[in-house]
Amino acid sequence: MSNTKILGIILIGLLVIAVVLGVVQFNNNKDITLRLSQKSPLPENIEFDMESQSPYKDLIGVWSGTWARNNPALAMTTTLVIRSIDEADVATVIYSWGNNDELGVIEGYIETIAQIEGKVIDVKMRNPLKLIYLFEDDGREGRRLHGFFDNGFTAVSGVIKKQK
Repeated sequence: MSNTKILGIILIGLLVIAVVLGVVQFNNNKDITLRLSQKSPLPENIEFDMESQSPYKDLIGVWSGTWARNNPALAMTTTLVIRSIDEADVATVIYSWGNNDELGVIEGYIETIAQIEGKVIDVKMRNPLKLIYLFEDDGREGRRLHGFFDNGFTAVSGVIKKQK
């Protein structure tokens, strides 16, 4: 086998490894911008319990943002709707996600509950899914939730902000 052919095989192998590791990405930035400009779906006529006596009642509302904004291959929109919070600090929530063709993710939403304790919102998902938000108020941009999602294969993080 010639040196040129061997070099070609090595280069192709390195390119495949780089793509798999995410070092090289074949993304169309226009498609990613469009994907991130679309909101994740929500049901119609969402009702909120604004009479909550929970110390976390100011979390009730719609929080939107993006997962993995710095990694275009994993990026997608997300929304967390906190509808109510009871006296045990259990919230009724809607978790919503947008499309990501590269990952084969089709937009959707689920209605579930979340336990709030301290600065942690632990959204109850089916195994092996894990979804946790940490909230903060940095004094400049207001309150935001830092989310961490793990589906057993890929872990991503993102920031969502309360919509007015």
